Amino acid sequence: MSLILGFLTILFGFLDIKFKKFFVMGCVVLALCFMLFGDNKFYSFVYYFFSLGLSQLLFITYITIKEKS
Repeated sequence: MSLILGFLTILFGFLDIKFKKFFVMGCVVLALCFMLFGDNKFYSFVYYFFSLGLSQLLFITYITIKEKS
């Protein structure tokens, strides 16, 4: 679940929608809840930050390729 929340955090950050801050902060709060109160606290932390970094790289690569073509 933390992996999905990481991708959603970056996705909502790049989308141009009306309630962007609400969705991004909702994903961050849910991820923090998993890190603090979940069964696998350490893995929730690792998966969330891994997916944040990976999804940022993917979206930046996508935008760069889109601008060049």
